[in-house]
Amino acid sequence: MLAKLIKYDLQFILKTVAIYAVILLCCAALFNMTAYDTPCWLDDNYMPVCDEPPVFLQITHTIFWNAIFAVIIGLLLNSVIRTWIRFKINLFSDEGYLTNTLPITRKTLWASKFFSAIIVTLLVIGTIAITLSILQLTPSGKDLAITFGFGMPDATPIFYLVYLFTFFTQYLYATICGFTGITIGSKTNNHRNFRAVICGFAVYIIGILIMLGCFRVWANFDTSIHAMLFGAKPPQIAHEIFNQDFMIMVLTGIGAIYTVLITTLYFINRKLLNDGINLD
Repeated sequence: MLAKLIKYDLQFILKTVAIYAVILLCCAALFNMTAYDTPCWLDDNYMPVCDEPPVFLQITHTIFWNAIFAVIIGLLLNSVIRTWIRFKINLFSDEGYLTNTLPITRKTLWASKFFSAIIVTLLVIGTIAITLSILQLTPSGKDLAITFGFGMPDATPIFYLVYLFTFFTQYLYATICGFTGITIGSKTNNHRNFRAVICGFAVYIIGILIMLGCFRVWANFDTSIHAMLFGAKPPQIAHEIFNQDFMIMVLTGIGAIYTVLITTLYFINRKLLNDGINLD
């Protein structure tokens, strides 16, 4: 039954998310297809001269450059919003009357929403990672990928794994905060949507404050973390501290804290749902 619930959730969520994913991959391919080089040389007077490509090609290439940024943002927002909408409709709207009469426990219902969010997050991040990999095929694509922290010189596979894991936990945490806000907001009789937004945002901010507190404590035991938070002394040693190993350590710490926060919210949401559901 859990697998069927997840299947129905994904069918709803991926209806539009898949469209964004396909558009993003197409934009990356077209961006590479319209890539161009501008060879330069010195004329007889030793002045630099560059061979400019056709204006149409430059405009088209720029359009796809901007489109990739726009579609990535749209993909991220749409996937989160669709996941929240599915959660609310399936549990707290008219559809919730049917959902809550199924011969399954609230624990199973919540698990289906949680694992659906995980799968959607993995698919979105996987799509973005494939897009950035496609961009590595051209020099201008590499420059674009670097703006997302992908394709940096001397970056190791471990760095990318940690980078993606941290992005995954941060993205999933934001989604679960929305679940928490919707669940708390549904327990009131008035202004449910407004209360859901406020509660979800408050939970997210609390998590960020907890993370900052953890880093502040960490700084008492690690001079490199202290230098990151309060500045390296003297400043010229900053480049010696903030290397790739340091970034891996910080990203791992961020991912670990998000994992603890997600686990905590998992049990909080399960407890809230077990306490009862107020339908619209």
